[in-house]
Amino acid sequence: MLSELPPLWLLLAACAVNAAGDVLLLWGSRHTNWKPGFEALAKTPPSFVRTGALVGLVTIPCWFLAAPFIALIPGDTGAVAYISFCSYVAAALAFHVCYGFIGAALHSDPDLKTSMESLAKPLLLFCFMSAVVASVAIAYAGADGRLVMVWYHYAFLPAPAIILIQMGLGGALKGVPFFQIISGPAAMAAFFVSFHSLIAENTDVLLVR
Repeated sequence: MLSELPPLWLLLAACAVNAAGDVLLLWGSRHTNWKPGFEALAKTPPSFVRTGALVGLVTIPCWFLAAPFIALIPGDTGAVAYISFCSYVAAALAFHVCYGFIGAALHSDPDLKTSMESLAKPLLLFCFMSAVVASVAIAYAGADGRLVMVWYHYAFLPAPAIILIQMGLGGALKGVPFFQIISGPAAMAAFFVSFHSLIAENTDVLLVR
């Protein structure tokens, strides 16, 4: 049983270091009008690509620290949320590692861009859909009274945080250097802060003292 809140400082540190790694991974966005993607990846020095992918390999697993608390949500809802959240983190990890290999491949043969995109898009879609399922499951637990949740707990669940911060704010501020790149880790940081508050509001359910 869990008797303490998850280490928020470690989760936020992991997001911050991951953001720095993503900047390295897509350093070539300086030449693509700050637009991330395979074109930016192809223009990133290989050493930066390797370092950025390695940073993601080390930092993203720290996100699993939230998973045991999600698993404590009562009923089948908790199991669905737990499995989906773990799938989301695993897919995000795999995506970062794949980006490292894709970057190396694009430097060897730029014509591989189209085929690499066809391989990466299903993984990215699975990652987002896993976040959606986890978010719906946690929101359902709040809606049916199993958890005490307020508006920002709903607004910063994984999928809404991605939509609001990464897609919305990232798109609105796409001209700001590297902002689109760091908006993904920023969305996860927002979720961790909100989820930490959610746990504090539901200590009788999610913690055993």
